[in-house]
Amino acid sequence: MALHAKDFREELYVEHLEEAAYLYETRCHWLIDADVSWLDLEENDTRIEAHLDALIIGQHLALKVCLDCLPDADANTLHVIVRLYCRHKLIDRLSRLWQDFDFEDDEKIKAVGDALKWECPQDWFKSLLTTFSTTNTPLCTVLAPNLVYQVPVASNAILSVLPHANENHQLQFLQCLAYSDKKHSAQIIRAVAPYVKNKALAGAAALCLMVMGEGRTLGQCGQWISSSPLVFAVGGDKNQSLQLIDIAQRGLADADNLLALGLAGHVSALPILISYLSHPDLAEDAAQALQLLTGASIYDKDYIEEEVEEEDLFPHELDAYKKGELPKNIDGKPFGVETQKLSTDKGKWQQWLTENKHKFNVDNRYRFGELFSCRSLLAGLLDATMPFRLRELHYIELSIRYVIPVTFFADDLIHNQKQKLNAIHQWVVQSESMHTPGRWLFAGNVL
Repeated sequence: MALHAKDFREELYVEHLEEAAYLYETRCHWLIDADVSWLDLEENDTRIEAHLDALIIGQHLALKVCLDCLPDADANTLHVIVRLYCRHKLIDRLSRLWQDFDFEDDEKIKAVGDALKWECPQDWFKSLLTTFSTTNTPLCTVLAPNLVYQVPVASNAILSVLPHANENHQLQFLQCLAYSDKKHSAQIIRAVAPYVKNKALAGAAALCLMVMGEGRTLGQCGQWISSSPLVFAVGGDKNQSLQLIDIAQRGLADADNLLALGLAGHVSALPILISYLSHPDLAEDAAQALQLLTGASIYDKDYIEEEVEEEDLFPHELDAYKKGELPKNIDGKPFGVETQKLSTDKGKWQQWLTENKHKFNVDNRYRFGELFSCRSLLAGLLDATMPFRLRELHYIELSIRYVIPVTFFADDLIHNQKQKLNAIHQWVVQSESMHTPGRWLFAGNVL
């Protein structure tokens, strides 16, 4: 127990630091959890902000607490500490962080990268860019997402280290370059084009090139269609959609191939996707792909009972439990939660297709049961049930198909996402009449 006011305050700041770190860890898990809505992250972000505010108010004593924790800090704690460094503008402290930083720890790289993306002061950018003139590519992997997020013109800096990086780091740099300023597209295309010949990097390189407006990309890496099906789904034409269908028809589909069929939007894929609902490992992916293509929203409800520990039961509940009865809520059901998931019942989907197939035409492309358009891509970004990875692909497709001038990050803080989504909505309202729905497009032109 704290005996002095200073000790008491230190304990409070330790608690704020630990709580903020825990909430950031929760955010990372929720972001990729298909059962958690991206909108559920908003309360989490707000709670982290409250703990950061408390640490800012704590000034020197709160910083001392952070410095004391630094030697043994895990990735989540580092995230909070770096956000405080940014808010206090302590670039000297950030520089010292790299001395003992584990550049092989992907979790720490992501945690610090996120902190810099969301908090880095603009007057640090010039200093951070100088890092890219060195051969310290591991440090560049931490800084690159931040620089692209805040300063799209940083593409030249990233291009300067790209050839010297190992394959894993090159993959990260290519993913960052897809969000670069398109004013530098010619330079990016020249530098990135050779990487489509590398199977491990081809997908990221192709997406980057297509976002930059390079229309010949998929023709150059067509041999990778089975290993990078999502790339061909969000940037390809009708013929490539049919190639994806052929792969699945031959029983060679994996999860990405099935999701690609949903994104590609060709109605010939519907019976094939329904057949994959009986696959023990791919049924949920097939259902997600069917939802992407049809928007049918066929869900199965389930009730998951809570696990019961005997020591948590009241005496009257314990007696019933020993007789095989679970504790019940006031509605008479055992304690638990009701969930719903996209149905993997072939009969339900087949019935829906029989009743609705007249609404589809093989000459058109569909998303959520409607003719494909920039509005349907916006709907995917707004959909509360859409998994993170698919929201990310919806934005990339907006960039490739329609050259949208708004930059959007699906892992961004939710209040930032909402601002960007409003801007995307305004752009869609102004632009959708310029494009015929249901077509395969590239950079606004029909393929």
